[in-house]
Amino acid sequence: MAAVAVAAIAVGVVSAFVFAGGGPGTDGVPKGFQLVHARGPVEHAQIVWYSTGQMEQRVVDVSSGAQRGVPVVFDVWWGRGRDLFRAIARVDGRVQSDTSGRPCQIVTGFSGKCLPPKPFDLGRQGYAWPIDPSIARVVGRGVFRGRDVIWVQRLAKVPNGLGGTREPPVAIDARTHRPVGTRFVANGKVVDEQVYRFLGPVPASKVSFLVPNAKVPRTQLSFFNSFPYGFWGPRVAETGTASVSLRKARDVLGRKPL
Repeated sequence: MAAVAVAAIAVGVVSAFVFAGGGPGTDGVPKGFQLVHARGPVEHAQIVWYSTGQMEQRVVDVSSGAQRGVPVVFDVWWGRGRDLFRAIARVDGRVQSDTSGRPCQIVTGFSGKCLPPKPFDLGRQGYAWPIDPSIARVVGRGVFRGRDVIWVQRLAKVPNGLGGTREPPVAIDARTHRPVGTRFVANGKVVDEQVYRFLGPVPASKVSFLVPNAKVPRTQLSFFNSFPYGFWGPRVAETGTASVSLRKARDVLGRKPL
């Protein structure tokens, strides 16, 4: 429960929320907030994130002790007309974080512009067909999760925090030319994979934004344009040097699988 509490507190500092599918009603609006209609269609996509690295997520059956790896599924909505987004992270169907805000960066070169959140920023980064040779290049062809793809990589050398100097290539569907995912390989093994699913726009009439009466601030940090979105995964609690045992977990939860 401690990990869940930390996530709730951290996400609570964000000052704008998007209700997808809520419609433009006025019931239940908390004091100090107002509902604002969407301005144009709201884009919706999913990022299914598989990791075998530090952020790997595992589900433990408390009855048997059996473990299995599970992806983190991010649902992302982007209201370009209002410069607002919402990203919900789920592990095994359970919400782990709910992050919302205005993804703006006030830094040199961006002029205070609000940039689309991932994965809607891929076209701007050069992962659009036909490939702009001044931004990216084709580095190969292959298969990505059953799809014939063209692998495209940006030319700019951007530190990825994993010991390399370039971002991993993005898979472009060979038929539709839409980005379908990315894969990071280290020592010949896949350690991180993201699958992109563009689910189409939600009509503006189906979406309202719950925003504070005060102006929503533009962040000067890259938090809203980073990935993952404010996600805190489950962690094993520790007492001293000994981790909590499965037996102790059963004492609290019982033997019913969770």
